[in-house]
Amino acid sequence: MKVTVFGAIGETGGHLVRRALAAGHQVTADVFDPAAIESAVSGRDAVISTLGTRDRNPTTLRRDATRSLITAMRAAGADRLVVVSASGFHFEGDGLLVRAGFKPLLGRLLRNMFEDMREMRRG
Repeated sequence: MKVTVFGAIGETGGHLVRRALAAGHQVTADVFDPAAIESAVSGRDAVISTLGTRDRNPTTLRRDATRSLITAMRAAGADRLVVVSASGFHFEGDGLLVRAGFKPLLGRLLRNMFEDMREMRRG
């Protein structure tokens, strides 16, 4: 399988790249450069984004990156995008303690990151 990973230098992306290479996949790890996105996704079986930030200030990184990736993928004819998100703002299947205690606290602490993830999902 041929995959392109955006965010490959981060903790999640680095782990993903190592696992994909160990499984024998051909991996292109690319930095977020809008001019290079189309060529980086052309001919790929999958495009994976693990882009994110640990900064708790307002951000649009995930939203903007996802929109750019989708635009470039459409132009290149690529159609499989996997985006790493977080479970912090999903409540389905959570127990009462997690749903009523932990996640609301986490949501306040990481509200800017979670808002960016919500916007990312809207595409």
